[in-house]
Amino acid sequence: MRRRHKAKAAIDVVLGGGALYPAGVAPRGALYLLPSMAVLATAALVLGPGRERPAIGVRVWGLPTEGGKAAALRLETMERQFGSDQAVSVEPLEVTVTQGGKTLGTWKGRSGEDGVAEAVIEVAEPLAGQIEVRAASGGRALAQGAVALGPAKAIVFERRMAEGKADGEVALRVEIARGVLASPFAGVVRVTGTVNGQPAGSLLAVSATGADIDAASQRGLRLDANGEASIVLTPTWHAVELTVGASSAREDGAPSGGWQGGLPVQPGALWMKLRGDVAEVQSPVPRDRIYVSALGEKGRVFGAIVGLARDEKGVFGGTLPMGEVTRLGAVALTLAGDAQELGSGTVTFPLASTLAVAAPPRVELLVDGVPFAEKIEKKRAGLARLVSVGVAFVAALFEGILLVLYSRASQAKLAAHLAEAAEDADDRAAAKRMTAAPASRALTLVLLVGLVVLGFGAVAAFAVVR
Repeated sequence: MRRRHKAKAAIDVVLGGGALYPAGVAPRGALYLLPSMAVLATAALVLGPGRERPAIGVRVWGLPTEGGKAAALRLETMERQFGSDQAVSVEPLEVTVTQGGKTLGTWKGRSGEDGVAEAVIEVAEPLAGQIEVRAASGGRALAQGAVALGPAKAIVFERRMAEGKADGEVALRVEIARGVLASPFAGVVRVTGTVNGQPAGSLLAVSATGADIDAASQRGLRLDANGEASIVLTPTWHAVELTVGASSAREDGAPSGGWQGGLPVQPGALWMKLRGDVAEVQSPVPRDRIYVSALGEKGRVFGAIVGLARDEKGVFGGTLPMGEVTRLGAVALTLAGDAQELGSGTVTFPLASTLAVAAPPRVELLVDGVPFAEKIEKKRAGLARLVSVGVAFVAALFEGILLVLYSRASQAKLAAHLAEAAEDADDRAAAKRMTAAPASRALTLVLLVGLVVLGFGAVAAFAVVR
């Protein structure tokens, strides 16, 4: 009974702590504290620096061409997260155009709430070959890439004829001035009449369904010496039927003729009127802004964003000063409700002609910095997660070492106390057998250390694949 009591007392001393370590319970405390601190540190790294933040990049649009002396770039600042993109305002924003390592020009500004900014960078010498464009904010690159310059696409003007049926001796043709009609804006339709190829001086009678005709176009309208007349009408619907009759004021059997057909009306089209050195732009639908591209013989030479406000008639309008547009040699203006100029309301108007612009060029994507920014963000977050993996595995290593050392220390303490409690050779032999390290005990220790490493490895895996 006394032996059992002494052996039990020795085991209690081992399990309850002892004086083998000068630090008292410090090693045992480290066993409990280290995993908690490692998990907290890993979680802080994963949820803090390792958390993937929205990647902000810049898309650069434009039409730079060889021979141009201005790079008019439209910038879209976009935020991408989990595969979804949305516009975001960026300030400050800086764009630099270089060629062969030489800086040609720099623009500084900000993008608006719609994430769009217009940068016009004028250069001293005509552009040629290839240029490099870099967009940055606060020294952080948002887009960079090379842009190959191609030949300028000529701006071609054409007559936009309306399809219809003509009859009679006076051959009538109907042309839509500037190539577009839109509701509810007053547009101009030009009528040309000839007899045997010669201009006719006939009187015109005009009527329309789906449009209001200006009073002056209904009273005493006559073809001029060139056989032409202008009809001012305002579409009230998206399908307009026009009827034009030509006759002589005399009743002597003079030639007559007629024309009947449909006038195409572009739904939702933006509108522009020139008044002196100002362009008035209008939208039939609610918009906060209109995107403008000024086109010249050397591509896109100017860009602007025009804010709109609603007037008493419910039309949204704004103004664009034309001084800079004229100075840079623009011959046409493209108005769009979206930065990519893909919307149904996009229209290109000539600046000094009544002809339509044939197949006007649209802005093209030159540099897409959003994937570039997303790649940098993933790299940054991945590096932070690798650090958290390192923290987890180092903690697991130290935990395993502590387990081995503490197990050996406990075994040595138990052996010492049992030997001290032994009264004869048989007790000492029994104590030695009790404190021996059989294969099963070594296996248990290996499994225990393996479970610790596995646990920390699970935390590390979560940190990497999160």
